[in-house]
Order: sequence, then structure tokens, then C-alpha cells
Amino acid sequence: MSSTIVWHEPTFGLPCFERLLGGQAFVPTIIHIGRKIVSTALAILASDKPFVPAFENQAEAKAKLLKLQQQYKEQKGRKGARK
Repeated sequence: MSSTIVWHEPTFGLPCFERLLGGQAFVPTIIHIGRKIVSTALAILASDKPFVPAFENQAEAKAKLLKLQQQYKEQKGRKGARK
């Protein structure tokens, strides 16, 4: 679930790809983001209020996410080429 959410939702995707591009390992990063997702979901259920992303402009956040995803794919491709 976490892997799917980080590719589509900037609220969780941006911190995930920033960590990955910063050199963090994939599995611990996905576990960290998964915990953030669960904490957010529980907070939403407890407060009984709708989820409101922290971004003023959702389109800009999505564009930034796509840019980070592309950088991650390129970085991953370079690592695979060295092997």
C-alpha cells in the first residue's frame, strides 16, 4: 500500500522520494512512510474531519513529485548500469 501511495499522493510521496534520493535504503523508507500513512489515517478517524493536504497548490506539489520520481528512476538506472 505504501509503495502505491507514494507514487500518487504528494503528501507522502515527496518525503519518501527525498529520503530515497538522499541515500536512505528503500525498505526502511517505505516502512517509515507506511507508519506516517497509518498515523494520518488514525488521526483522521479520531478527529472525524476530512483529509486536507498541506499544499496550497496541489498541481505544483504533483509536479514536484513527478520531478523527484524521475530523478529517482535515473539514479536507480545509473546504479543498475554500474553492476
